Amino acid sequence: MPRTTSRLNAKMAKMKMIWFGVSVAAALAAVGVGTASTVGLVGGGDSGTQHAASIGVSVLGGASDTHEGVTATITGAVADDTRTVVGIAFSGRESDGAGVLPLGQAQLIDQDGRIYPEVGGAADQQNLRLVTRIFPPLDAATRSFQVQINGITLLNRGANPAAGRQLNSQWVMGVNLPGGPSRSVDVSISKAARPVGSGGIVVDRIQQAPTGTVFSGHLVGFGMDQIPELGFQASLVGADGKAQSFIGLRLGYGPNREQFEVRFPPAVGQVTLRMLPTVSAHPHDEVAAQSLAATLSDAVPAEWVVTLPR
Repeated sequence: MPRTTSRLNAKMAKMKMIWFGVSVAAALAAVGVGTASTVGLVGGGDSGTQHAASIGVSVLGGASDTHEGVTATITGAVADDTRTVVGIAFSGRESDGAGVLPLGQAQLIDQDGRIYPEVGGAADQQNLRLVTRIFPPLDAATRSFQVQINGITLLNRGANPAAGRQLNSQWVMGVNLPGGPSRSVDVSISKAARPVGSGGIVVDRIQQAPTGTVFSGHLVGFGMDQIPELGFQASLVGADGKAQSFIGLRLGYGPNREQFEVRFPPAVGQVTLRMLPTVSAHPHDEVAAQSLAATLSDAVPAEWVVTLPR
């Protein structure tokens, strides 16, 4: 994952795939969808980010950088051992567009030169000049880092990004993280596979982190040609029967594309994780999708009942 700065230029073309692995399109579409307005920290931050900020696990403010009449300012950051979330506000040249869309792939570089490529992002729905960028978890020794935004597009709501005003400068802003990334709590879980269709799902780890409750695991019994056609219905049901939808999903990475990670807003007490594989409506491989659909036609959700600490 993280690289040293001396290898940056040679590795930039490969960076995009380091954290995503071979990602399923349906999973990527679910990552970093911002619908909330978060004042004072990040724009478009999901409920997990907002929770971390509400309990004081955040850093407010950071440096600014100005190029081509646009100033980018760090509004805040949240870092734990499951992800790193950084908020950025853009000001200037409002007449060229009410919103800002970062181009290419932003990256984070810590004080020791480790590089973390962006894995997601969102914009505040009330103020499109406030954006969130999401990065992998930082090394535990990290106490400061820089965020690099490699170009932006200025555009108005609903406009085609190709029609926006593109600025190709690089904005670099520093953030201090005196206490380092926060640690999650591991929750014990049975690692027995739950059968689904012709395969099964194994939950290897549960992390109770400030930015969310994270389940990670792997698939068994599915072919490598089938996994790119997979999606997931996933929910976390509390003791009151109310279900929460996931706020982040990665699927189809690892040596055999078998690994997944699903993130929910922070939850406590007894909960039931329900996961049901689905088949992409726009398959890459029609034959693989049809064979997968046949095995899942009568499948019911796999379930895990766990108790999450506060």
